[in-house]
Amino acid sequence: MLFPSWWWFVLNFFNKHFMCSVIGIVQNENKKILLLNHKYRPDPIAYPAGWLRKGEDPLTAIAREIKEETNFIVEPIRILSVGSSKKNSHLEFVVEAKFVAVNS
Repeated sequence: MLFPSWWWFVLNFFNKHFMCSVIGIVQNENKKILLLNHKYRPDPIAYPAGWLRKGEDPLTAIAREIKEETNFIVEPIRILSVGSSKKNSHLEFVVEAKFVAVNS
């Protein structure tokens, strides 16, 4: 995920621990991929993503983040990749998921 440098400064200032984030690659039954229009990112069109909460696993985190951002219910399938950054104390999980329904 790309964030402005000030955002990393704020996160690192308040959180001296290793940070973990999750990105969701969500497909529907027609194999269309979910992209969101993010207001605060340099590249506004991107996959849904967010930070893991304490004690939360990546599969649960992506389902929660997508529900918070879109009101969609997704079924996490598997972790596709895990990456880290040499620049920041940051671990990023990429999770495959499938669209289930719109939460009503």
